[in-house]
Amino acid sequence: MDNALTRVQSASQGYRGRVRIAIADSLAQPRLTQLLAQCREEEPTTEIRIVEMTVNEMHKALLHDEIDAGFTVDSTVATNGFTKLRVWAERPAIAIPTHHPLLSLDKVPLGEALRHPLILCHPERCAGGRNVINH
Repeated sequence: MDNALTRVQSASQGYRGRVRIAIADSLAQPRLTQLLAQCREEEPTTEIRIVEMTVNEMHKALLHDEIDAGFTVDSTVATNGFTKLRVWAERPAIAIPTHHPLLSLDKVPLGEALRHPLILCHPERCAGGRNVINH
């Protein structure tokens, strides 16, 4: 995180640099894309590199200085000397067929959704999302 902050501060002082960001759990969602668009407007000369990887791959990449920061939906406590900061919170969403019984509810409790067959992400590729559902 210190390395990423140093690069961003250098960029704000005119140094053309790069920020390497990893995303896990297929996290291409609106808030992240809005953040990246804002970065492009404010610091157009800073190269932003984005790579998708698993949380485990992200930890290894951070250890080997291959990325500067990573984003995941996994809210479990960080390990191996890493610090996790919550940058935003979103409610989980489900996609269901038009005539599904859950549509009779105004709000769908996660426990109720889990009583129905679900299509979930791969256990490793989307480990963060699975952790959100399992905790």
